Amino acid sequence: MNYQQQIINAIFSSSNAVADDEPSQAKVQAALDVYKNNYIETGIRALEIGFSTLHGLMDENDFRRLAAQYLQQYPKTCFDWADYGEHLSDFILEIDALAEQPFLSEVADLDWRLLHIERSNNAPFEPASFGLMQTVDPNKLVFTPAPGLQIMQAIFPLDVLYQNVHNIEHENEEVSRHAQKNLKNLLNDAIKSAQYRSIVLWREQYKGVFEYCDATACKAFESMLAQDTVAQVLGHFQDDQDAMTQWLQSHIASKKIVAVLEL
Repeated sequence: MNYQQQIINAIFSSSNAVADDEPSQAKVQAALDVYKNNYIETGIRALEIGFSTLHGLMDENDFRRLAAQYLQQYPKTCFDWADYGEHLSDFILEIDALAEQPFLSEVADLDWRLLHIERSNNAPFEPASFGLMQTVDPNKLVFTPAPGLQIMQAIFPLDVLYQNVHNIEHENEEVSRHAQKNLKNLLNDAIKSAQYRSIVLWREQYKGVFEYCDATACKAFESMLAQDTVAQVLGHFQDDQDAMTQWLQSHIASKKIVAVLEL
């Protein structure tokens, strides 16, 4: 066990309680209390940064309470604070006081994914490689997805919630303003419908980004991530040539697909 983990275990151990007539042990406890306070404050700050959307949607005191409870129930075992918080989304579901904001768990999941997408290894965009699709059997080709590209499912309008916190300008500003104005209705409708929608997440110029996608596009992305052949990926569009062409051109242009490789 490393030194950092020994300290974390010590500051949360109930066996550290000491009697008033044990001055030397009292000094040890006082020192551990200092470490504990520093650990909690550092952890709260790290979670504020890593889960910035969640932090922006919550009352400051509520977020601090949530973070402190999480830090105590899930003591840090990783070296880097940026790797801490994997279970926060599930932990939120256990907090009765947050039951009236069920979207917070999905927001935490989104933040966690975006954080690690931005820390993914780089993969260069190779536009010339797409020429292979004109000369090589698509059954012998595979797509290379963008760093960290992945699919998640969500009930709530995470795009609007994210925009509200980060002041992201929507391509259609009128639609964006309308959606934000009616956010409460959107949340209520999501709860009533309880229907999951697919979101594709990827890295764009070292920034984690995301957008919703339909069922067919989702299957194509999942197939690509499974390293199926180009023929198998595009086969999800069946006879809809226009939809296939649009999917392919759009996601090469946005660099969700960065290259084509020959098997």
